[in-house]
Amino acid sequence: MSPLLLVLIAAAGIALLLFLVLKYKFQPFVALMLVSILVALAAGVEPSKLVATIEGGMGKILGHIAIIIA
Repeated sequence: MSPLLLVLIAAAGIALLLFLVLKYKFQPFVALMLVSILVALAAGVEPSKLVATIEGGMGKILGHIAIIIA
């Protein structure tokens, strides 16, 4: 997949995230998870690897936050 297409998919994801939160008053976490799944699928991540990818990303972020808080 070309880098330009990936940038366009990411930009569309950001726009959709803002639209869902600001216009439809979705909870930000729910909107972020929904948009993350849609962007991953659009970018070519296999559905069978999607859950592991999201868990890995969230685990890394939460691990860094836990270190900062502690």
